[in-house]
Amino acid sequence: MVDELYPGCPIKVQRELYTHHGIYEGFFGGEHWVLHYSGELGRKSGAQIRNDTLCEFLQEGSLEIDAQAETQMAFSGEEVLERAQSRLGEQSYNLAFNNCEHFVYWCLSGKQKSSQVSRVAMAAGAVVSVGVALGLVAVATQDEEEVQ
Repeated sequence: MVDELYPGCPIKVQRELYTHHGIYEGFFGGEHWVLHYSGELGRKSGAQIRNDTLCEFLQEGSLEIDAQAETQMAFSGEEVLERAQSRLGEQSYNLAFNNCEHFVYWCLSGKQKSSQVSRVAMAAGAVVSVGVALGLVAVATQDEEEVQ
């Protein structure tokens, strides 16, 4: 799999509850390197975009090229890598609006996107819709004019 990687290639690794995304940087200094949003597991308050070795990125998981993300590429691999490197050190992590997947899609296409966040939002919306339909969830409506 490593021989299929190229600088700017979107990659991912499946973690227990989510998929972690990054941009392959290249092979130098005897190591493969990845740019990604990362922080301590379970504590993202200090998360930042950094470059780590592929082994550190994978944390014993299995490497995958993100074929879905590749279809979104509006830039060459070299441009994707330059875009990723331009944000190195950024500390603006937000699970819903600026996570590792948002970062990768921005590098590839200029647009922030996270299919994982979208799936969670859709599932939450479906739960609320069912709750409303069953009368389990109240929906706030504009008060009618009081009749005197």
